[in-house]
Amino acid sequence: MAIKVRIKIKSNKQMKNLARFFKENLGSLCIIAFMALLLASATYLSLGMSREAENLAVIAYFMLVAGVLLQLLSYMAWSRRGGKND
Repeated sequence: MAIKVRIKIKSNKQMKNLARFFKENLGSLCIIAFMALLLASATYLSLGMSREAENLAVIAYFMLVAGVLLQLLSYMAWSRRGGKND
């Protein structure tokens, strides 16, 4: 099962660079999601909602694992291309 992500950006150079970064670093979105979920988990914990905090933390760590695996796949693809960014 292949997942294709298409990002259309009109003319903003920084947005094009950002889209290229996310395309080249597949796991970066999962890692960003990990950080956001872990921050939300800490917030829930500080509000005394420990069960919800624990559940969010578990999901966050799964996102981290997925992000690291995707980054590893991205690195392997990059090294097969000879270290060139297309």
